[in-house]
Amino acid sequence: MRSRGFSLIELMVTVAVLAVLLTIGLPSFQSSMRSNRVATGTNELLASLALARSEAIRNPGGAGICASEDGESCGGTWDDGWLVWLDSDANGEPGAGERILRHVEGSGHIEVVEEGLAGGAEAHKVLFDTRGLAGTDARRFVLEAVDCRSGQSLVRTLSLSVVGQVTVARGTCP
Repeated sequence: MRSRGFSLIELMVTVAVLAVLLTIGLPSFQSSMRSNRVATGTNELLASLALARSEAIRNPGGAGICASEDGESCGGTWDDGWLVWLDSDANGEPGAGERILRHVEGSGHIEVVEEGLAGGAEAHKVLFDTRGLAGTDARRFVLEAVDCRSGQSLVRTLSLSVVGQVTVARGTCP
């Protein structure tokens, strides 16, 4: 009677094949995860800018979006996260009695850098007036994977015009 089971050689071949498959597949999976994180961060910021603009048109004081560490006040960098609020008193700061519409926490997997500030524009804050205009300066937000390797397509640039229009462009890691 023959015994059932696997021989040592069969098990070693199976483990070797599994190791080769993991070696080939794991880097591809990690690249997909980085790409998805950048896409998610881009979509979150795009949606938050659109929400702030649309609510500013509906609200007599306008609305804003700013970098926020705690989700209740402006402060920190865009990497920390951001919040969207109704600026009922039109003072450019979320305060008592003003409704926070959305808070997005930073992921730690992407870096968000604001570019294009000039003419006294406030860093880490975008205010929309009741016409949906975003101040006097165009802004750019560059989102990049933290572990961005040269040549990979893991950079997104959101360009916000003074009229509140947002465009997205893909880029490669430096």
